[in-house]
Amino acid sequence: MGSQTTGTVFPIPRSSEKYWEIKNQTDTSAELYLYSAISSWGAEWGDTSAKDVINAVKALGNISQLNICINSPGGTVSEGMAIKAFLARQTFKKDVYIDGLCASIATAIAFGIGAAVHMESTALVMIHNAWTYAYGNAAELRKAADDLEKHDATIKQIYLERTAGTISEDEIADMMASETWLSASECLEYGFIDEIVSGSTQAAACMPKEYFDLYKNVPKGVSVLNENPEIHSNVTAAQAIIDKANAALQEYSYRKEKNIYGR
Repeated sequence: MGSQTTGTVFPIPRSSEKYWEIKNQTDTSAELYLYSAISSWGAEWGDTSAKDVINAVKALGNISQLNICINSPGGTVSEGMAIKAFLARQTFKKDVYIDGLCASIATAIAFGIGAAVHMESTALVMIHNAWTYAYGNAAELRKAADDLEKHDATIKQIYLERTAGTISEDEIADMMASETWLSASECLEYGFIDEIVSGSTQAAACMPKEYFDLYKNVPKGVSVLNENPEIHSNVTAAQAIIDKANAALQEYSYRKEKNIYGR
C-alpha cells in the first residue's frame, strides 16, 4: 500500500526458522499462516513472498476452504498486492483470522480478497500512507511522490470497498495519513471485520525490532518479535554484519533500478 511500510526495505537475515506456514487440515481445507514481514526475499530471510504463497497454495490441489491467519507488520507493496490478487482470484472459500498484528500492506490481504474477517479481541490493525527511500534529481523525486500517491489511492479503495460506506473516503484518507492503529472493537465498528473472537490463538501483536523505528505511533502492547539470534550456525558475528550490509545494498540497488517502492 503506498503507505504501508516497507516489509523489509533492507531485509535482515533472521534464521532458518520459517515464520510462515501452510498446513493441510483435511483433504479439502487448509490454513495459511502469514506470521512474518512480506517481501520478495521470502522464507530464506524469515519473510513471506508472493511466490511462497502461490507455490504453497497451488501445491494443495483442489481445496474448498482456506483460512488465512495473519500476524504481520506489513512489507513490500508489490509483494503484498501480488498475494492479495492471487488469493482474490481463487474460487475456494476464504476466511481471514487476524491473530496478533495486521499492519500496512498486510491489511490489503486481509481486507481485499473477498473473505470473511475474524479478529482476536487483543489484536491490532494499522493503516498508513505509503513511503519509500528515494534519491535523484527533482523530476525523479516528483515521480517517486506521484507513485506513492498511486499506492495510497489503490489501498484506500480496498478500505472503501471493505467498509462499504461505514466511513467516508476523507475519513479513511485522514486515518492513513495519521498512521492509525485500530483495536478489534474499532475495526468492527468501522466495518473492516465481521466478528471479534476471543481465546482462539496464543499469538500476540509483535513485529521485528526495526519496525519500531519505521512506524510512528506503535502502541505499548506491541512486542518485539522473538527472533533467533543465530543467523547461520557456521557464520561468525562479524560475517553476519557484512551479510546484512551487502543485503541492504543489493536491495536498495534493485529497488532503484526497478523503480519499486515499499510500504
